[in-house]
Amino acid sequence: MRLLLDLGNSRLKWALWDGQVLSARGAAAWGQDSLRDVVLPQWTAMSDISAIWQASVVDASREAQLREILDARFGLTPKPVVTQAAACGVRIAYAHPEQLGVDRFLSLIAAWVAGHAPCLLVTCGTAITVDALDAAGRHLGGLIAPGPDHMREILLATTVQVRPRQEGQLLDLAANTADAVTSGVWQAVAGLVEHSQNYLQSSWGNTPKLLVAGGGGERLRSLLGPTAEPFSGAVLMGLAHYLACAESSA
Repeated sequence: MRLLLDLGNSRLKWALWDGQVLSARGAAAWGQDSLRDVVLPQWTAMSDISAIWQASVVDASREAQLREILDARFGLTPKPVVTQAAACGVRIAYAHPEQLGVDRFLSLIAAWVAGHAPCLLVTCGTAITVDALDAAGRHLGGLIAPGPDHMREILLATTVQVRPRQEGQLLDLAANTADAVTSGVWQAVAGLVEHSQNYLQSSWGNTPKLLVAGGGGERLRSLLGPTAEPFSGAVLMGLAHYLACAESSA
């Protein structure tokens, strides 16, 4: 049994993988007082862990914090997965593949193996990422922007009179500051996605399948309409597929 870890900007996520099925999924926010106290009770029942693999987009201090917990619980050091130019049928557009976040790399693999290509893959979290994958498994490139929460923080930090007293509602047009800020940042994200959809539609001649992942995915899908499909757990799914591909070719 292997423990797979997704070290995201906001949360640590994990799952057990037996070579076929992902199970025992869980998550914990980095900002909690004691990550050890949160994760260890959830890992108590895990046994026969032969290896730990991680996909990380966080800083070295959080990786070190997690290594200490993993060593204490399992006596194992996690093995990192990094972005490759090509893997599992997916070819990355970046001239320097290591510059593409490993979370985006693995999510593209998950989408490809699941048969979703051609598609537009969107993750809505701390950041917004948009990646295009064609029918041949070629990553065509993507976009990155601040997530809605960070857009709001930037707006409040750089203005004097924009001071909503509460979280606003999501509306087409707002008649107060709270609703205007909430609606503005979310519609900005939706507009980014719709721009990418329109670009691909004009390039491909048809509307791409739209997959939406991340903590803000559900709210974003409400703006994008019924064609937007949830794609949760993509990084861990992609990590499992990546390891399966590596083992089959070894």
